[in-house]
Amino acid sequence: MRAVVYRGVNNLRLESVPVPRIGPRELLVRVAACGVCPTDIKKIQYGTVPPPRIFGHETAGVISKLGSGASDLGWKIGDRVALHHHVPCLDCHFCRHRAFAQCETYKRTGITAGFEPAGGGYAEYVRVMPFVLPGVVKIPAKNSFAEGALLEPVNTVLKAVRRLSLLRGDVVLVAGQGPIGLMFTRLLQLAGAQVIATDMLEPRLRLARKFGAKWTMPAQTGGRAELPLRHSNPGRAELPLRHSNPGRAELPLRHSNPGRAELPLRHSNPGRAELPLCHSNPGRAELPLCHSNPGRAELPLRLALPLSAPRPGEVFFTFIHRATRGRGLDAAVIAVPSDAAVQQALQLIRCGGQILLFAHTRRIAQSAVQNRSRSHFSLQPSAFSLDLASVCLDEKDLLGSYSSDFTLQDEVARLVFSRRLDVRDLISHFFPLEQTAAAIHLASQPTADSLKIIVEGTACHRP
Repeated sequence: MRAVVYRGVNNLRLESVPVPRIGPRELLVRVAACGVCPTDIKKIQYGTVPPPRIFGHETAGVISKLGSGASDLGWKIGDRVALHHHVPCLDCHFCRHRAFAQCETYKRTGITAGFEPAGGGYAEYVRVMPFVLPGVVKIPAKNSFAEGALLEPVNTVLKAVRRLSLLRGDVVLVAGQGPIGLMFTRLLQLAGAQVIATDMLEPRLRLARKFGAKWTMPAQTGGRAELPLRHSNPGRAELPLRHSNPGRAELPLRHSNPGRAELPLRHSNPGRAELPLCHSNPGRAELPLCHSNPGRAELPLRLALPLSAPRPGEVFFTFIHRATRGRGLDAAVIAVPSDAAVQQALQLIRCGGQILLFAHTRRIAQSAVQNRSRSHFSLQPSAFSLDLASVCLDEKDLLGSYSSDFTLQDEVARLVFSRRLDVRDLISHFFPLEQTAAAIHLASQPTADSLKIIVEGTACHRP
């Protein structure tokens, strides 16, 4: 069969390799679609694992052969299936704490096309081992293989959303509106959050509004001029930032449901008086909310800012302050590997708020240092600095989430196959197997019109 084999850093070769041989209770699946994942891109571009390997783990296809005993588990030849390459033991110390990605069984890859198991989706056939069969899902006839292939990344996002302690109506920033960020935007919106979506590409902001963002805004880039803030309100035209007075800018805040009661900030001790908004930067002047008439319904708030030289992020900080009525964000999801975005989020979230890191997956370099009878590791210093008082005094949580949660697989399948989360809008390009290297290059260097990239196998028959 044909397979794209990793032979070293940025070295992918289309080769002929043996079709995997399967054992008892195993499946041989003919690949129809495999998504390009940033995790594989990192391994290919930085050589974090030794060659040879066949990557690709967001895989869907058709069962072409059954190992002995597999039919007793309900599988049959011809079943259209979405695969799941990591399944935990559910019994170890990590699993009992629901830290499934740290389980040793979970860290084993249970799908391969040959060589050291690495997913194998960039090949014509894959072998599915017994311990990951509980994660395999049948694809309904109405759904495509590409939708099935995206169950795995959707699972990782739903797992991350569940790590946040959110109430309906909470305001959440999602930094980055690539495929993963857009999944966050939609799943948070389905959970009742009000989402502020940011990205540097306008086409992605337009799609974020379609996926349920209440507000969208270009990502802040230092001292560059601020771009118009856009508010998502179905049925109404979107208006850019107005200028009624040359030299000053009006920044009206609109609510998609003005009549809806505002949810109060929750307290760990309901009997205590509400504490004022904490300041992660005490020296920064606070921008108060202005009410023209406290007894009447709230009118759009106007804040004068000089157009000539706004401070970096000033419009964004002001908007967050006003959109949250001075509390600050309830949570921020950082779906881009940007330390600056994390620093900004620390200033924007309220006391007791949460920041979730989803894209910081590249470790800082480690260098072994011998110290007589024992060795230890020293880490090269990072440019990121953290005010630990914001974690201790202000009770701000810094969370991480990595990989998937096998126990969510059925719920993820319902979300995707019902199209409550319509992943079809996330897919921008399809590449044949022989162009896998080009697919990975595009995914690693995205353009304004590129989002999720799918490599198609021989079992794919798209209309």
